[in-house]
Amino acid sequence: MGAGSQSLLLRCSCLQTKAASSSPVVSHLFVKSSGAMTSRGHELRMRTDKKLLLLQFLQEGKSGNVTSWVRQSVKTMKKEKKEKKKLGLIMADVGFLSSSSQGVKSVVEGLKWAFQAVPSWESAAIATCTVFVCGAPVLLAGLSVPGFFSAFLLGLLTWRAIGYQGFWIVSLYFVLGTLATKVKVKQKEAAGIAEKKSGRRGPGSVLGSGAAGVLCASAAIARVGGLEWEALWHLGFLASFCTKLSDTISSEIGKAYGKTTYLVTTMSIVPRGTEGAVSLEGTLAGLLASVILSAVAYALKMTDQTGAIICVVAAQIANLCESFIGAALQGRKGYEWITNDIANIANIMIGATLAILIRRLTVGM
Repeated sequence: MGAGSQSLLLRCSCLQTKAASSSPVVSHLFVKSSGAMTSRGHELRMRTDKKLLLLQFLQEGKSGNVTSWVRQSVKTMKKEKKEKKKLGLIMADVGFLSSSSQGVKSVVEGLKWAFQAVPSWESAAIATCTVFVCGAPVLLAGLSVPGFFSAFLLGLLTWRAIGYQGFWIVSLYFVLGTLATKVKVKQKEAAGIAEKKSGRRGPGSVLGSGAAGVLCASAAIARVGGLEWEALWHLGFLASFCTKLSDTISSEIGKAYGKTTYLVTTMSIVPRGTEGAVSLEGTLAGLLASVILSAVAYALKMTDQTGAIICVVAAQIANLCESFIGAALQGRKGYEWITNDIANIANIMIGATLAILIRRLTVGM
């Protein structure tokens, strides 16, 4: 190696030593600085890389144009860095997808367990939260926000007491009842007989619809009456929702399609929407609704065939009683406290009680 090369080698060695000794300072500046200082740090690193490559060229005694070799080496280094960075990103994505897949699998397994396990507060909480989160857009179309949370509590209690069968019964009641309130809603609103808030139910309506069901579910959880009464509480629960669905459907369909409506106490013709009034169209629709809900409960093995028939009969008797309450008392002086929600509670209580009594007196356990 010539004197010139040795001199250049010595200078490069000094640069290497200087770069190494000053690296803490450069690192400190790189961490603390931003903007122009960041660009300056990048430039310094590039210069150091080129000097070190030149040193390597001289030490290994390579032949050829040194400038071209250094440029090519810098390109190679940049390419290798990009490939390493890309590989790192790919590995990170693979890790993320793997962890996400494991997370989704765990969620699915948890839901599968909740739907198949013996009803408990834990399984009820998982299943109810899942249904209400996924079905929130649909539920909020028929419930106010306070009504939504009230319905959540009803669903939680229902799942704990009866399991998924009771939960689907409540869900079917909600869907069919909400659809019925939307039938010819503009016509009902024009006549002043539509449900308030376009049929969106609040906490009072949820309580009015589910009070008897809540009592029956609570009694089943507490094992009131022992095992021999458990099936009766389940039957009372089903009868209460058959009663309420039949009442809702008969009322809404009667308002929309009833040709002639009669006051149940005197059988005189009255306008649609009158408290205590009934129509043939509405009555038949309500009967069909209770049959559908009872049939679904039978298909889900929530009750037997006799229990399903009892629920239909109890629902019709209870609705007739509620019509008498509406016609004779609701809105009358001294009975202002009998609101629609109070009448609904009385209706479903009668339906649930009748179903339990009929089962005990005529069929037994």
